[in-house]
Amino acid sequence: MKDSQNLTNEMLELASNEMILSASGWRGLFNIEKSEESSSEYLAPSYEVLTAIAAKVFLSFLKSHYPNIKKIILARDGRPTGETIEKIAFFILKDSEFKTQVLGIAPIPETMSFARDEDAAFFYISASHNPIGYNGFKFGIGSEGVLPSNEAKLLIQSFKEAIKNCSIPLYMDIAQKAKRMENIENDEYKKASLSAYFNNTMEIVSASSSKAEAMSFFESCKKESTNLHKESPIYVVCDFNGSARAASIDRRFFEELGVEFLPFNDVAGKIVHGIIPEGENLSSACKMLEALYEIKGGRGIFLGYMPDCDGDRGNVVYIDGGVAKILKSQQVFALAVVAEVLHAKLDGKDDLAVVANGPTSMLLDELSSLLSFKLVRSEVGEANVVALANEMSEQGFVTRVLGEGSNGGCIIPPSLVRDPMNTLFALLKFFLVKYDGLSLFNHWLKARNEKVCEHFSFSDIVASLPCYSTTPVASERAILRCKIEDYKVFRTAFQKVFLSEWQGKCEDLRKSYGILSYRAFGYVGKETVELTDDFSLTDRGGFKVIFYGENDERKAFIWMRASGTEPVFRIMADVKDAGEDDEIAFVEWEKKMILASLASV
Repeated sequence: MKDSQNLTNEMLELASNEMILSASGWRGLFNIEKSEESSSEYLAPSYEVLTAIAAKVFLSFLKSHYPNIKKIILARDGRPTGETIEKIAFFILKDSEFKTQVLGIAPIPETMSFARDEDAAFFYISASHNPIGYNGFKFGIGSEGVLPSNEAKLLIQSFKEAIKNCSIPLYMDIAQKAKRMENIENDEYKKASLSAYFNNTMEIVSASSSKAEAMSFFESCKKESTNLHKESPIYVVCDFNGSARAASIDRRFFEELGVEFLPFNDVAGKIVHGIIPEGENLSSACKMLEALYEIKGGRGIFLGYMPDCDGDRGNVVYIDGGVAKILKSQQVFALAVVAEVLHAKLDGKDDLAVVANGPTSMLLDELSSLLSFKLVRSEVGEANVVALANEMSEQGFVTRVLGEGSNGGCIIPPSLVRDPMNTLFALLKFFLVKYDGLSLFNHWLKARNEKVCEHFSFSDIVASLPCYSTTPVASERAILRCKIEDYKVFRTAFQKVFLSEWQGKCEDLRKSYGILSYRAFGYVGKETVELTDDFSLTDRGGFKVIFYGENDERKAFIWMRASGTEPVFRIMADVKDAGEDDEIAFVEWEKKMILASLASV
């Protein structure tokens, strides 16, 4: 309490400046220890006040921008500080004219699904994939998803203005009263949310808004799963790691599909290892999958996944020759695209579009040619991807799948957020969906002019993808810690360095990779802007140089962007028909040019 009595508006401003405030979410070190890995449930006093202010400005924003909205869905992931934040937010929201429905722990896809059904806004408490000591907020409207960047900027501006002159004693008193509240989470709302989410998921995976058709499709998949069970049962292992998904529909969904579901670390809120579902954090799922494979004598289809804390991402592991492997993020998205596009085409749908972000692999461009769909790209961020998907739909395209290959997973409309249930079902469609007596995987082989096969494994499906080597988003070489004061000045300097490097390397690039030319592009919201003549025409957004061979065939690209959710500069490379050494060579070249550019400004 002593620390809270010493709080000043300047200290609050400093705390808010340390937060990451973007359309993707607001995040900060909320815990009292100010430690990334702290499991303390106690909030720093400054963040108790900032939580109350955030709830207050969100109410004002809804009143002025969405006057028809009368409900707010309040939910959280399983982070230690989440319950206290939820109480403070609810204390502010409950005295407004809005009806506030508190779900407690629920994944963001469930929360948004319920908000859509209830025609409500949502206030979601999470820091997504950031370490356990972080927390934060996501704001949005059920029918539209997270707030678009222009509205997010207005909310952020209101938040910063409110901090300057706020009454700290008033907000500290609110926080103290809020923390004493009990039983604010409503079981009836949670049951309604789970029911709505399950039904909506059935409609999404079936590609039908008709509940009868959705049930018929689901039953046909269940029948095929039962048939497979005789010779090759499907097993799905899940390391929940305390994710909000442990309090959602995952168990019911797979069990009703006839899939053997084996979860562990399945107490929501009990986080036992790193949150981001990549690298070492997937080792538990890999070990469990390998053990299961051995127990079952290798007979079956073996998949596993681990969701992140807020449950919108679930990276996949699979068995290849008895060894568990991690399905690369770009491959997750690519396979989901193949499955969903084929499903839509075989169902008689035309004029298909797929929306991806700037750093999604050129693998998608090749899939676009193979499966005849229109591929368009936006800036990084789900709000940008969704906005571009809406635009494509308005133009008459069937936008069946969208997402960010650099992060894995996919968004399948009418959902407006990534969802592991949708992604995993897309992968299972290769086995469970049949047209004209052929599995979806065999229809994919036909599209590639390859022979169909009666028996196949998931590793065969992975191996069927065209070969691209792409920088993993969580690898050390994908992160550059540097400070850029003026992005236009930096881009101008980078163009000079790049042109000099191009002159010196173009012959080697031609001999080694067949590269003959390049074009530069910037990504601003849902727009793609060509920058070949002037790299500085766009500001902070994603920037990419694509290298072309004969007949404008895409051979490689380098990409860069300041992260909107972490204090780092992200870089990556993507190279066709190449190995990891080639990708590393391109990304190291990119890093060299960036550092040379920074040294010159």
